Amino acid sequence: MGRKIGIVFHDKNSNREFLRRLLKSKDIEVMYLGANGVLDIFISGQQPEILNPIKYTTELTDMFSMDFIFFFAGDGIEIDNEILWKLNNSFKGVLYLIPEIIQDIPALLKGNNLSNFTILHFPDLSTKPLVEIQTPENYDPDKIRKSLDLLEYLGLSNILLERDIGRQLIDRLQLSFINSALHVLEDGFSVSTVDALLRFRLGFENGIFQLADLYGIDKIYEKYKIMGFGVPHMIDTMYRDKKFGKSSGTGFYDYSNVTTLLPDEGMYKLNPYDLISPVINAATALLEISDFDSINRFFTVEYGSPTGIFAIADGIGIKNIVENLDKNYKKYGDILFKPGSRLMEMVDNNTVGVASGSGFYKYNYSESDFGPVKYYSRDRYAYIAMNRPEALNALNEEMWEGLRIALDKANSDGNVTSIVITGSGRSFSAGDDIRMMSEWNNSIDASIWLDRYANPLIDAITSSSKPVISMVDGIAFGGGCEINMLFDIVIASDRSVFSVPEGLIGALPPVGSSYGIALTGRKLFRYLLTSEWINANQANSLGIVDVVVSREQLPFMVYEFTEKIRKSAPMSIINTKKLINACKENFKDLERLAGSYLVINAGSEDFKKGQKAFLNKEKVEWKGK
Repeated sequence: MGRKIGIVFHDKNSNREFLRRLLKSKDIEVMYLGANGVLDIFISGQQPEILNPIKYTTELTDMFSMDFIFFFAGDGIEIDNEILWKLNNSFKGVLYLIPEIIQDIPALLKGNNLSNFTILHFPDLSTKPLVEIQTPENYDPDKIRKSLDLLEYLGLSNILLERDIGRQLIDRLQLSFINSALHVLEDGFSVSTVDALLRFRLGFENGIFQLADLYGIDKIYEKYKIMGFGVPHMIDTMYRDKKFGKSSGTGFYDYSNVTTLLPDEGMYKLNPYDLISPVINAATALLEISDFDSINRFFTVEYGSPTGIFAIADGIGIKNIVENLDKNYKKYGDILFKPGSRLMEMVDNNTVGVASGSGFYKYNYSESDFGPVKYYSRDRYAYIAMNRPEALNALNEEMWEGLRIALDKANSDGNVTSIVITGSGRSFSAGDDIRMMSEWNNSIDASIWLDRYANPLIDAITSSSKPVISMVDGIAFGGGCEINMLFDIVIASDRSVFSVPEGLIGALPPVGSSYGIALTGRKLFRYLLTSEWINANQANSLGIVDVVVSREQLPFMVYEFTEKIRKSAPMSIINTKKLINACKENFKDLERLAGSYLVINAGSEDFKKGQKAFLNKEKVEWKGK
């Protein structure tokens, strides 16, 4: 399909790459307003494979037969007011103004009316072929559609903005991202840790400091100046030291000895909210001049993000973002961290994302109660919360049964790809309810409890067809510690503490002494025999816990791991789970044997003494029988 392009060229430094795209594209007829050969001189030696012949004219009216006219306005160039007026009022096609520096538009125009012009801005801080489109005040939808079609034809992704002369979206977002990342460096984290977090936790293909080195620190420095922002000290120092990035051989990285970005131990010590919340805050503010699709497109194109920034915001929780921003605003006093009005309104209205079923988008959401167990279906995962905070989520009969029913519900729901289990309040679970156990009259009661409540839940966990992820925050003692040995992934806050103290009440840990030993190894022997407390990092070394993070990160971990599982092929997850379950099945007989020893203990005098002493907070004297 042929296209007729007119070019009004006022500066030899105007966007050369875009001109080349116009002149190289097939089926385009080009007319230039100006002296013969001027445009040829501009492109000579630059791009010999120009495909389109150029027609020259000195009469503006000749240009009116074109479909599109591109008016390139360079810095400091005097613009012919009559040409602008005639184009704006007489040309019926699609008009574009392409300024060298977008902030210079008011000075260039000198009061000229641009009501029919679409402004194109090519961001400096982008590695991908992107163009920002500022629409006319009363734009014609048909002309905008033609614009988008043409830009797509030229291989340019577009970011659509409402008319707002003097501002740009992408460069602002990039400077916000860079500022956020620089604050993290001030807290003692390394450049590679920041980029590793973006790459391996958020799933971006590119880190912010990797991209900064590609843009050029000199270009970033100039962009801060042009946009009237204060230049951060680190950027200023790098600029003065001529550490411009990849082009100079050194920037945030040293390119004489570049290594591949790898997972970094520190990336779980770095709170991702500290890095991404200000970026979400800035992106949300820019919705005033743009739309969801345009801003999301930037993140998916430039950073290789698997989802748009607003889906990330919903996944990690709007309330968590606002709380993090407020904390850092008090810490730094930087306007970057001041929560925007839209985010605040979302929190006030409880439209906080996936966790409430509504945020920037709508999600599948439902909730149910199974005794003291709360069940939430959130988008594509099930969230199960033990809810006896006043009893530290102790595992009474209703809790054992409620957890089993909740797991069965999650496994039968075709919309659920993973299951998250956690506890309410300051405890994951303090273990089996001692008051319940104290009511056992003999070994028969213990055997009935095992058959009716404990073993059915153990079997439900070890046979779950969906990955089960545990989020531990606080106390995980006794049965609360042991069931974590059965889950597929265990995440713990750094304030969490674990123990298998059943021996202190005359019982024994049936899951810990069977599945626990089999799945984590002999290092567990000590803790089964001594009832010692185990901090989160020790639990990580033992293999009970997979990842230790700060408490503030736990909501992000729910998002991170459910998303990582969701990205895998469903059949791969299903069959891998079958193999994991088959591995666990090998130790089922050992757990049943351990249960039989618990039954024997339950009939002992020491068992009864232990329960009574615990409930009455008394010292116990063991009889050994």
